[in-house]
Amino acid sequence: MPPGEDLATLGRSGALLVLHLAARYTDQVVAELLPHYGADCPAAVVAMASRPDEIVLRGTLSDIADQVKAAGVVRTAVIIVGRTLAAEQFPDSFLYSTTRDRDSCGLTVQELGGGLSAGDSALGRELAEGLVEVLVDEGGGRPSGTE
Repeated sequence: MPPGEDLATLGRSGALLVLHLAARYTDQVVAELLPHYGADCPAAVVAMASRPDEIVLRGTLSDIADQVKAAGVVRTAVIIVGRTLAAEQFPDSFLYSTTRDRDSCGLTVQELGGGLSAGDSALGRELAEGLVEVLVDEGGGRPSGTE
């Protein structure tokens, strides 16, 4: 690593750390971070994220290395270390909420496209439809003045 970007220096900040490509070196990571975070600091390892064989390990710096070894994780993983992992005083993101409407943002292509008609270009219709999809994906609602 470049000077000043070693684990000991980063660990002194006490910030949440997300380490990519380090699962093979979990013992070394733990040894370097223990003096700065303490053995009771929450830690997690996520291997093969978003794949059917995803593995999520949760623990503390005192036991995460043993969990990683027991699970056989050696690559395609991130190590996450920090007190933030234990936070309980705020709700999960609305982005992942089961109550979030993912089917519609409440706008029709006609409303969004300024009244596209059958004579308008196919490109204009595609652009308007694409914008509706973006708004749906980002959880957007009706712009002000379109109620």
